[in-house]
Amino acid sequence: MEAKVEALMDNLAVVMMQANNLAADSPEYEALAETLAYALDLADLGLSAESDAFGLLEPPKVH
Repeated sequence: MEAKVEALMDNLAVVMMQANNLAADSPEYEALAETLAYALDLADLGLSAESDAFGLLEPPKVH
C-alpha cells in the first residue's frame, strides 16, 4: 500500500506543477493548483501515518 501512496504522490506532484504553470498564466487555474496542493498534503499525511503505524509493529533495532 505504501508504494501506491508514493506513486500517487509522485503523480500529484507532477500534476500540481503543471497546474501551477497554468495558474501563473491564467488566474482561473489557481483554485485547481490549490486543490492539488491540498491533495498532495493529504497523501503525504497518509503516507506518514501509514509508515508510523507499521513502525509500531516492528521490534526495536538493536545497535
